[in-house]
Amino acid sequence: MADARDSGTRGEAPAALGGSRGEVSAARPSSVSTPPPDEESGLVIAIMGGSSRKGNWEPPARLRVFALMGGVDLDFREADLLEGETVVEIVALMGGVNIVVPPDIDVQADGTGFMGGFQNASNRAPEPDAPRLRISGLAVMGGVEVKVKKLPLRTRLREG
Repeated sequence: MADARDSGTRGEAPAALGGSRGEVSAARPSSVSTPPPDEESGLVIAIMGGSSRKGNWEPPARLRVFALMGGVDLDFREADLLEGETVVEIVALMGGVNIVVPPDIDVQADGTGFMGGFQNASNRAPEPDAPRLRISGLAVMGGVEVKVKKLPLRTRLREG
């Protein structure tokens, strides 16, 4: 009695593997398509390590952050924020996420800390049409902190 592994003829590869005697090749689809990268969203991951975004960088409209027993530092003071709203979604599991923002942007932070802390900080920008940063998420046995800080004087003088 033949079982499912037996192709019927000794020495031949099963037809499902696309082979004949002595030839074995992996079955694969004739065309593999990958979705185009989403320029509207980004991902920052820190697993048992660290990751940071600072200096002159361009955050996407939606930034997802995941910290597992690690840390993420996001400094938006020199970031080139999009007009309107930038959304940061955070999950911190036994890890931490530190966010630094300049005083001239609107910040709305709202999250939940479970056996950890999620600082629900908000900042009102002096200008009504200033960019907005909306921060939300969950910290389990970890923490999320948002600080409002100006750029160091040396950097402000260099810029001008």
